[in-house]
Amino acid sequence: MDSREQTALILSLFDSLSEDASRTSESHIQNYIYFTQEMLEVPMDFEFVLYKNSPYSFDLSEKLTSLRADRLLAIELNNSYPCFVITDLGKKYIGGFPKTLEPHKKQIGFIVDKLGAKDIRELGQLATALLIDRTEKNRIEDLNKLKKAISNKPDEKVGNSLKKLLKTWLGLKNRSPRFS
Repeated sequence: MDSREQTALILSLFDSLSEDASRTSESHIQNYIYFTQEMLEVPMDFEFVLYKNSPYSFDLSEKLTSLRADRLLAIELNNSYPCFVITDLGKKYIGGFPKTLEPHKKQIGFIVDKLGAKDIRELGQLATALLIDRTEKNRIEDLNKLKKAISNKPDEKVGNSLKKLLKTWLGLKNRSPRFS
C-alpha cells in the first residue's frame, strides 16, 4: 500500500469516528490501527512494539504528525484531552480514493462498531493481548525454522571452510582459543 492510500485509510477511520471526538486520542488511534492491520489484515505497513501499556508504532505517530502538518487532521481539546479530528480538507482528500476505501469499508466499520465505544484502558488491554498472542506465534515459528536449520548439517566443504576460518582466527595474535 502506498503512502497516499495509507493516508486515505487513516483519514477514513477518523471520518467514521468523527461523531465522538473523545475516541480519537493518539492512544486510541494507535490501537485502532493496530487492530485494523493485525487482526483485520488491512495492509497498513506499520511496525508496532509494546510500549508502556499497549501496541505503539513510531511510524504511525510520525504519520499523524505529517497529516496535521498537511492540514488533513487537526487537534481539538475534548475534556482537556487532545484528540485528532478530520478537517474539511481531509474529508475532501478521502473522496479521491473510492477504489482504495471500498474493499476496507467493512473493516473500518468493525473498528468503529466493536471497538469505538471501549474506554482506552480496555482497548489497550485487548490490543496488548493480541500483540502478545501474535508475538508468541511468531516466536514459535522462528524457533521451528531455527531447529530445522540446525538439524541440516553443513556439507563437508562448508565444514572444512569453517574449520579453516576458525584456525586462521586462532592463529592471529592475542586471540583466545574459545572456538576450538
